[in-house]
Amino acid sequence: MVQALVEDPGLDIGLRVALLNALAETGLPSITPWLMGFLRESRWRHLLARVWEQIRTLPPFLMQWIDRLTGLSTVAQEDFSRMLLQRQAIAALGLLRDRRAIPLLVRILKNPQVHPSLRALVPDALAAIGETKVVPELLTLLRDRGTDSMIRERIALALGTIKATSATQALLELLRDPMEDPFIQARVALAIGLMRDPSVALELVPLLRQENLPVTARRAIADALGTLRNREVARSLIQLLPEERIPASVRQSIADAIGALGASELGDELLWLLRDERIDPHVRGAIALTLTTLRHRPAASEIISLLSDIRIDPSIRQSLAESLGSLWDPSLIAPLTRLAHEGTLEPAVRQAIVRTLGEHGGPEAFSALWILAKNAEAPISLRRAAADAMVASASAEFEEVLVSLALDPEIPPYIRGRALEALRRVGNDVETVQALVAALPESDMPNAVFRALVEVTRRARVRLLRKGATIHWISEENPIQRSGGGHREDLH
Repeated sequence: MVQALVEDPGLDIGLRVALLNALAETGLPSITPWLMGFLRESRWRHLLARVWEQIRTLPPFLMQWIDRLTGLSTVAQEDFSRMLLQRQAIAALGLLRDRRAIPLLVRILKNPQVHPSLRALVPDALAAIGETKVVPELLTLLRDRGTDSMIRERIALALGTIKATSATQALLELLRDPMEDPFIQARVALAIGLMRDPSVALELVPLLRQENLPVTARRAIADALGTLRNREVARSLIQLLPEERIPASVRQSIADAIGALGASELGDELLWLLRDERIDPHVRGAIALTLTTLRHRPAASEIISLLSDIRIDPSIRQSLAESLGSLWDPSLIAPLTRLAHEGTLEPAVRQAIVRTLGEHGGPEAFSALWILAKNAEAPISLRRAAADAMVASASAEFEEVLVSLALDPEIPPYIRGRALEALRRVGNDVETVQALVAALPESDMPNAVFRALVEVTRRARVRLLRKGATIHWISEENPIQRSGGGHREDLH
């Protein structure tokens, strides 16, 4: 029944595609022949499509006259719908992993008459099925520069997904070919990384120096080296970091690869390179990130000095600030606090510093965050970040400060709300109860005040009572009734 609905040209194509997907997700191998039927095209259908393409080149009035006589435009429209279904059928065959579909999928992939957008889906389906016997045919198409580049890219990635290590040498030849498409080479490098064969790493390192190899390909090679996890190449990689002939972006990827390899034994050497101001600032930034990845604690002070280096892209400095948590030490609070208040630093970098202080600084960082959240001259985005961080670092010793911030009408509502949230988490003083009860009637955020009040009263061993429109509170240890001005309608 569902199959008949998918084949019904009178139904909306979106519904037909959704029904086909639903059938494929059942995982029933019995639908494989039916799906394959969608991919078998008759010569008559191909002929009609080619005739219609020729008719479309005629003057409009003549094209419309022929269409009224033949109805070819309707056939063409159904061909478009059929192609959408065929795309889903190819993906579904990969999902089902039914090897019966392999011969048909290979024929489609090799057929230049089939639309490239359909052929480009076939390698993914073959990779999902995981049949290594198709590797030689995939390599033949990959080597053929006459094949559509989109199809070649998908073939390269499919070889990696299949982990076709038998194709490694052929892929290396493509990387070494100076005439090859750089985007294909980048996908080939990624495919080698996906194969997870550490033995090929030693052959990839020399390619990073190959000047006729495009930057995109060399960066992909560096990424692959990180993925292959062969730590034997780490020392060879570190020697490339100061080489000015290698583009900075490639050296950044090399630094990332050293981090991915977990080569912590190179920490001191990386720190020495980090201090070398002759090296491109962006490369130094990447080295610094690698040091945080390797948790090399002696690098912390050097990294802090880079946060204000305007030669380094702000996004890198932002990442550096956020990664300092892996090197955390209480001695970092003071220098980071100074940078957080440094008005010449980009807001994004300062926000990253503030988040790190909130996540790792604890109560020792609270005062700096509170001052920043209250500072009317600071950018509002920074004040909001400081307020968020303040919640994480708050403790009961700052309860009075939090009350003053939460109840100050000059403070933006978001920041007051975060102060109330901090009080809800740590407040435990009877005086806080008294202040919140008094503030409740006139508050513009009664729900937040009341939520904080409930938690503080619980920790302060105080009970709230309501009498008419007024809230009263009594101490559980000394039950003398106290009153406040909270109105009934403010409590939700």
